[in-house]
Amino acid sequence: MQRPVEIEFAGMVEKTADSKGRLYLLQIRPIVDRKESVDEAVMATPDDRLLLKSSTALGHGTIEGVKTVVYVRPDKFSSSNNSLIAREMEKINRGFLERDERYILIGPGRWGSSDTALGIPVKWPAISAARLIVESSLPSYRIEPSQGTHFFQNLTSFGVAYFTIDTAASRNA
Repeated sequence: MQRPVEIEFAGMVEKTADSKGRLYLLQIRPIVDRKESVDEAVMATPDDRLLLKSSTALGHGTIEGVKTVVYVRPDKFSSSNNSLIAREMEKINRGFLERDERYILIGPGRWGSSDTALGIPVKWPAISAARLIVESSLPSYRIEPSQGTHFFQNLTSFGVAYFTIDTAASRNA
């Protein structure tokens, strides 16, 4: 890959003298290594002036030119509608692509999960115009975040940021 990587592997050790065991590579992902420095003024912004704040993020740097937030409203959310939300996201994203615009995407559960009980089952083309993808929790819908694994290669390749926001934890959002 010509860059630092993260490797996930599993091993099996045999307890016999003639066995060397086995090593299985499960996943290999490039590590994003951008040399952009963090703007200290941004880091010092008071919480009451922030739209989002996350202690769990993938990617770093500056995202410019984003004017729109696409937000799955918690007061209207029902996980039984996750497949419908995925289809609606595909239409919304298509409009952004046609206008050559980008957006921030915020919603509960795991974006890209194939299990509709865990999140909104979108494929990458249905959210490809997003520049920041946020997986949030709700008091009645606390799903362990995907940490970007469903779209990791796309996130790193296209410089898309990923946040996890736990609304029940000490006021992240």
